[in-house]
Amino acid sequence: MATYLQKMSALLVAGISGLAPNSAHAGNQPANLGGGLDIVYQAYLQSQVQANAVPRPSSLVTDAAQIFLNNSFQDGTGRIKVRIHLNGDTDMATVRSTLEGKRWVQVTSTITNYRKGVIEGWMNVSDSANVAKARGVQSVLLEQLPNTNVGSVTQQGLVQHRVDTIPQFDGTGITIGALSDSYGLTSVVTPAADVTSGDLPGIGNPLGNTQPVVIVQDFTSGADEGRAMLQVIHDMAPKARLGFATANGGQANFANNIRALANLSGAVGAQPGFKADVIVDDIVYLIEPMFSDGIIGQAVNEVVAAGISYFSSAGNRPSANGYSSDYRAATGTTAAIAATSSIDLTGVSPALYAGGFHNFKTDGTVDVAQTLRRTAGSGNSNSLIFQWDDPFDFVVPGTQIFSQAANFTGVAQTYPVNLTVGTPTRVTAIAAFASSFDAVVTILDPSSNVVISQDTGTDETILFTPSVSGSYTIRITAFGGTTGPYSVAAYANSAIGMTTQYNVLFFRADTGSFISSFSQNAFQVNEAFQFGTIPFPTGESAIQIVFARGTTPAPLANRLRYVIFDSNTAITVPAEYTSYQYPTTYGHNCARDGFGVAAYSAFRPRIPEGFTSPGPSTVAFDDAGNRLATPEIRKKPDLAAMDGANTTFFVIDSVNDADGFPNFFGTSCAAPNAAACAALVLQAKGGPGSVTPRQMKTILQSTALQHDLDPNAARAQIRTRGGKLTVIVNADPSNTSGGQPVVNGTFDPNVVSVNYVGTGAIKTLKFDLTTGNTTGGNETLGLVSGLAWDSRAVASGGLPFTLGRLTGLVSGDIVSAFSSPSPAPSVVGQFLNLTLTFTDNVFTGGKAFGFNCDRDEFQPASLTPGQVSAGGNSADLWGGQFEIPGGVFKPGGVVVSGTMQDGSTFSGMIVNSMGRGYSPLDGYGMIDAAAAVVAPVLP
Repeated sequence: MATYLQKMSALLVAGISGLAPNSAHAGNQPANLGGGLDIVYQAYLQSQVQANAVPRPSSLVTDAAQIFLNNSFQDGTGRIKVRIHLNGDTDMATVRSTLEGKRWVQVTSTITNYRKGVIEGWMNVSDSANVAKARGVQSVLLEQLPNTNVGSVTQQGLVQHRVDTIPQFDGTGITIGALSDSYGLTSVVTPAADVTSGDLPGIGNPLGNTQPVVIVQDFTSGADEGRAMLQVIHDMAPKARLGFATANGGQANFANNIRALANLSGAVGAQPGFKADVIVDDIVYLIEPMFSDGIIGQAVNEVVAAGISYFSSAGNRPSANGYSSDYRAATGTTAAIAATSSIDLTGVSPALYAGGFHNFKTDGTVDVAQTLRRTAGSGNSNSLIFQWDDPFDFVVPGTQIFSQAANFTGVAQTYPVNLTVGTPTRVTAIAAFASSFDAVVTILDPSSNVVISQDTGTDETILFTPSVSGSYTIRITAFGGTTGPYSVAAYANSAIGMTTQYNVLFFRADTGSFISSFSQNAFQVNEAFQFGTIPFPTGESAIQIVFARGTTPAPLANRLRYVIFDSNTAITVPAEYTSYQYPTTYGHNCARDGFGVAAYSAFRPRIPEGFTSPGPSTVAFDDAGNRLATPEIRKKPDLAAMDGANTTFFVIDSVNDADGFPNFFGTSCAAPNAAACAALVLQAKGGPGSVTPRQMKTILQSTALQHDLDPNAARAQIRTRGGKLTVIVNADPSNTSGGQPVVNGTFDPNVVSVNYVGTGAIKTLKFDLTTGNTTGGNETLGLVSGLAWDSRAVASGGLPFTLGRLTGLVSGDIVSAFSSPSPAPSVVGQFLNLTLTFTDNVFTGGKAFGFNCDRDEFQPASLTPGQVSAGGNSADLWGGQFEIPGGVFKPGGVVVSGTMQDGSTFSGMIVNSMGRGYSPLDGYGMIDAAAAVVAPVLP
């Protein structure tokens, strides 16, 4: 068989022809009533309209209100028990005095060391608004009868999603199906042991949850991640019926098991009597399409159309693991492009780059090579999937106009066929079964001119559009002297969706010499991707990557994306042309009708996990593979949930956890938490079928906790005497932004960008991190608010002050100095303040610079100096934040102050953009189950 490099030329030279905010409350209903109290009070207000009398709770006729009341505490006079959370604006004694003095609440107990304090007591429903509006009150919740159906391991999602505040909802009547690798293979802790301990349902469960897990299909290998997912769900919804099916075995098997869990009509493997109301998975196949719904994504859409809410993990690959850009053609001669980009094209087939190179630069200059750096580990174990916006598997068969079976014996064979001008035509030459024949196909026009000659594999498929009508000739010869039976055919009005061939080329970073390429024939595969393992040379930690077009016509497909998948032994990241906003979530978790789920850590529950995959997802094709007139921008992920949950066996215990149970991290854990919350909503609204997937999305997104709407970014705009200073911080929680590479690493020198416009000159700038990280860090470890500069050497885990971009300045114009050592047990080199001093009259309007220095969260006294506690790299820690699960905004932020050359001073604070709405990193935010179960179901 001919190699790709030997065969591609003819084809390439010839080319190819032709939510919204929360819904308004009725009447005078405050928004901070929860736990069912909003429903109860709403019913009360409705009854007031109907009759001018104050009803007792037992007379409320609204079904939902009655359900809440039936599961709540009530005294003999009709009062209800409520739990009142304080916001800290007013001390507890004053709040209590007001509530009791007004006779709105008979206080029965208080808690002073939980958040900002809690007051519990008896209240008339009619006083709900008065209590909710009282100064110092954050929220008022209906206190429900307790239900403690959990096993030996209770995961933290009950608190983070406020499920512990709604014990009346336990998943009763709801069925949940999960897909992952396996369920019952590991013997470290067996499924039977999980049942005995109460961590899974089944015969012998000590808590009465005796309905066994239904296994649709298990797999022959795996770590039982599926069972860990079901443990997470069981803690959140212990009365729900559970089922499992493997996602392994290929994309088709995965898709079929999705349908089987949904018990769709005709689904292979469906179990009698088992039909999931909610389905969740934590798997992605690397070669799922990025620009359309593929095999699995369309299965997701099918089950959603049947009324089932589907959740999937958004992925564990941050923006640093990806790239996204429109194709930009590098201008200039091939030799000049190669020289400018430090790559050597010697030995590279021109067919691979016949259509030109992608330019990574946006400023008009040229660089077609991006450096990738392996920052940890060794060996070639990192995969890269590169895709462009051509459809996957799109074929229009057309009408067969010619067919002939033959046997090639070594002599060229020709076949005449009449073709019509302008009619897309497909010609195929296919070797018979077990034949070794490798065809070379040439098309001659009526004047015997060669239209195209192709040899790209054993079998050939040629698409072209005749330029004139008449008798064309199909000439068949062989590659490499092969012979054997074959068939040749021609089809009119035939097409495939592929328009462009892209190839990925790799070059050494030190010498620029060519290493290898990802260059499968996309027209043959009929899927728009290149994929493989990044080929680091032995002993080298850096490599250059180049995107080249193999086809010469102007591309219809011009949107490029890649995602790097790190392994357990190595980490690879781009060392240039990076962004903290590249989308890396893709595949069926971006399906049109499903829920993609981002992750917040149980131990760092203020900002999303540093690894969670952001969106949005740009979809260019409909389900049939037709290119959309306008690409669809899907707001993926859809929402976020907690990871780091306790399990009995999966995987290891976190050092950030006070107990000894293994912790399950990743969006793989967040997805089942989200699915369990959806089950509780279904139960609250009346059971299976009571809420459509579209309504479920509205409920979960509109009630999610407020969050940061500009992730990995924060800024300040500060007025000076005569000008404006802009400070922009762009950083994710990774080592790239923090400057703490593990081995042979890289870092971003422009985390902080400073720009000045106006008159006068800035003399000094001071960055005080004391008031950053307003919500603190790991409460289990006792971390407190604030950040510290870590000016130590990289080898010691820090990064000294390092300048990046300079506009109108030189490095000698800026002198850095640190002051105010951070509190014990910090180490030498960690400070609260960084002051920059500028040469007299130099930092004037129109000038700018960037810099980086490592940032750390304050360490708790329980840790020894230098012990790692939690990262402080994210830009989001520079501004105010919302607490989780309380939802209370903690104002503050890093203070930037300074002096002008004339002695005047200025000061400002770094802020985040906080509120409700979509963020590419965590969708609409962290699910609040307590708010979701009482939210109205909108049409």
